[in-house]
Amino acid sequence: MITVPRCTTGAGAAPRTYSAHVVCASVFLGSAGLLPLLGATGELHHPAAAFPAYCALAAAASLRASARFAPLSALLCWLFYDGFVVHQQGELTFDGSADVRRLGLLLAAAVLGTAAGWAGRALAARPAAGASLARGAGVRHAGGMSDHAGPPMVVSGVMPGDPPFRMVEVDGEPVGIARDLSDVVRLARQVGLKHVDLDDPAFVRWVGGGKYHWNP
Repeated sequence: MITVPRCTTGAGAAPRTYSAHVVCASVFLGSAGLLPLLGATGELHHPAAAFPAYCALAAAASLRASARFAPLSALLCWLFYDGFVVHQQGELTFDGSADVRRLGLLLAAAVLGTAAGWAGRALAARPAAGASLARGAGVRHAGGMSDHAGPPMVVSGVMPGDPPFRMVEVDGEPVGIARDLSDVVRLARQVGLKHVDLDDPAFVRWVGGGKYHWNP
């Protein structure tokens, strides 16, 4: 089933991330539009000159996608590049170290696109997330239930970088990037939560490793 991101309204609202189906469609449609453009500019006959355009496509397709779909975006861009730019007849071959390098660069572009998208949504959603968490925390402390199911804070798996980092969500909205435990605490307090217990599964869910896991 294709999951289309639900649009939200109000100040600071952030869109949901794309599913794998939407990422595939984005790369397919992007490449379909890119190939005629490369042909018109003459770069279709110069694969090295056309490659940065596919890196940009990998980044663009990952802007609103989950980090786990970055390899998918990179692989699809490589398939279109190898089949329709390098060979131009839809024929795929693997040219050893050259294609390993291309796949690595495409993956790096996709990861950068994902990180840029998360950072932008975190900045846009911070005021709304802070108000939502403050309301949710007040209801929980009063013994009631909030509208958000599960722990209020979710820390994603480690993403490659220098240094590596993890995305942090509060009540389903991205609030920032953490590079260590102190960043997680800082982000929680920044959006209005005073009592932070990183060992409490009712407060935080660690994805892809616990609180001491900060390397890919």
